[in-house]
Amino acid sequence: MNNIEKISALEKADSLDVITTGTVFADIVFSGLPALPRPGEEIYAGSLASAPGGVANLAFALARLGLKTALATDLSSDQYGIWIRSCLMGEGVDLSACSYSHTATAVTVAMALAHDRAMVSYAEHSAYDMDSVVASMPVARSAVADLRADTSWWATLARRGTKIFADAGFDDAGEWSKEDLRPLENAYGFTPNALEALAYTRADSIDQALTALAEYVPLIAITDGSNGARALDQNTGETASYHALPVQAIDSTGAGDVFASGLVYGTLAQWPLDIRLRFSILCSALCVEHMSGSFAAPGWAEIRHWWIGVTQAASAGDAQASELASDYGFLADIVPEHAEPVRRALPTFC
Repeated sequence: MNNIEKISALEKADSLDVITTGTVFADIVFSGLPALPRPGEEIYAGSLASAPGGVANLAFALARLGLKTALATDLSSDQYGIWIRSCLMGEGVDLSACSYSHTATAVTVAMALAHDRAMVSYAEHSAYDMDSVVASMPVARSAVADLRADTSWWATLARRGTKIFADAGFDDAGEWSKEDLRPLENAYGFTPNALEALAYTRADSIDQALTALAEYVPLIAITDGSNGARALDQNTGETASYHALPVQAIDSTGAGDVFASGLVYGTLAQWPLDIRLRFSILCSALCVEHMSGSFAAPGWAEIRHWWIGVTQAASAGDAQASELASDYGFLADIVPEHAEPVRRALPTFC
């Protein structure tokens, strides 16, 4: 078990485990599409789901792993906003740092295909000031935020000892300037996907990108879709890579957020890097089996269900399951005996 005799569940502190901030969206996700519609064409989807999206994906995923999670953002007072607020509170997310405005809730319509998705979004400007909120918030052990959003508050949290995990965010201008990476000097971890990592570093391979990004931040984990993920932790001198898990992917919305949440959990629990990476990949894999990023994020009941299935298949002689049972043996010590199943997305919000 990689020199670990036992990995205990995360010990909670009196402070927050994690703060996250960003724009909350109302996601409307179509899946089961034969293709994207052409101009003037109408097609019907096989499935439809409505769910909180945007930074809510992170908040759900973090809270479902049992982390004491606070969301700092502006929530609309419209019907979408009221529904999203209710959903977040139902997951135990602390909303005390949120403001409430009369702007329209941001909306994303996503069309999920077999291995990718296309999205159309609408969002109004938010006047939310994270700087003024940070000063009055409790100390948090970690924070997760978008590298391309407002990062002026990162230095304040970093001085308090908060481990900041940065998500890359897509550069729709196509510039991928290295100046965008400057805020990483206050970050602890960075979780870009392969496209983002290669674009920012101009590298020819994931390994080269890891080395280049190590100049900016101690912990780097690069996700690469069906190829799995690779990571480097300069604090411990560890490197790790692991393949993607065999699952029936339905919707990849929020998979990167769920991966990052697993990495945050494992880092706060002080797990070795290879364990952190495998756990993050598992959380992400369980997410894409369902629609939407927030309601699809797994909790401990879903992780337990997967683990029991793997161990049973391994006992029956399945070679692939035996390999997974060996690689994920650490779960035997951390999966709880009992956990409540999570809520899933529905065609309409209710």
